Amino acid sequence: AQAGLAKGADHPISAVFDEWIRLTESARSPRTLEFYRQTKANYLEFVGGHRMRDFSLLHVDRYLASLQKRGLAETTINIRLATLNTFLNWALERELIAKKPRIRMLRATKKLPKVLSDAEVATLFERLAHLRAHHAHRRQRAQYGLHERFLMVVRYTGARLSEVFWLRWQQIDLEQGVIRVEKQARFNVKERREKILPVPQVLADYLAAERRAAPNEVYLLDNGKGELAYHSPDALNLGIRRHFKKLGLHGRGIKPVHGFRAYFAGELRNRMGLDLHTVKTWLGHSNISVTEGYFPDPAGRLRDGVRQYDRMTRKRRRSVA
Repeated sequence: AQAGLAKGADHPISAVFDEWIRLTESARSPRTLEFYRQTKANYLEFVGGHRMRDFSLLHVDRYLASLQKRGLAETTINIRLATLNTFLNWALERELIAKKPRIRMLRATKKLPKVLSDAEVATLFERLAHLRAHHAHRRQRAQYGLHERFLMVVRYTGARLSEVFWLRWQQIDLEQGVIRVEKQARFNVKERREKILPVPQVLADYLAAERRAAPNEVYLLDNGKGELAYHSPDALNLGIRRHFKKLGLHGRGIKPVHGFRAYFAGELRNRMGLDLHTVKTWLGHSNISVTEGYFPDPAGRLRDGVRQYDRMTRKRRRSVA
């Protein structure tokens, strides 16, 4: 990328994309930067190169049509459009374009999350425990141990992938029973708010044993040398997906982290009886509608409501009679 772009200059859009990515590298996660690079590549492939000052709504429409022609899901298309919108906002602030067309997101169909069953969760942890103890190669045993650590924390806290990936042992206070999710050099907290995750006793006991076995580690997902064992959250996620595929869960459309977050949300709501607003706060959702989407049986809840209504009306009829 160039060292800098002059305001209002006649730059090709590819050079502006490069400058945007270069200047945001220190403030964005590797996964976000990959979205940025993908957006640039897709845009240049589908729309072609042109001068930045010539950008118009026509280019957006052409980009959208190309994404739809590829058969991408509505949610995926919206992610691409949102990334393009972020890029254009950046260019507008630096006076590289005179005005920015309004980009409208598609009205994506909201799908119910795929939830793991109790048996599937138990089978997954049994597989990890077996591989960790009996795999022929020591290095692979260590990797499976990290997979188990990661999924144990997600399963018992409902944390996000990135929140656990960057976690340091110093953020885990087992005496107080909390995990502090904090901003770091390469990780920015969701919604720009640091938060506290309660640690149930079963997880506290597990983490205490892990810490005793590796007292010199820096990260929860440490390679044994005080460094992260994976170069990005996506690399870890790929390893976890292999376990899901082996157990036949991948074909059901269950995403590893979201599957566990949905499972944990179900425990909070259906087994512990917590209200939706408490579950929302625990999971770190920005809107209650996101939390509601974690409960995949709205018809079942409506049937329960109808049964309660029938019981109430029958009592009233009896009292009148």
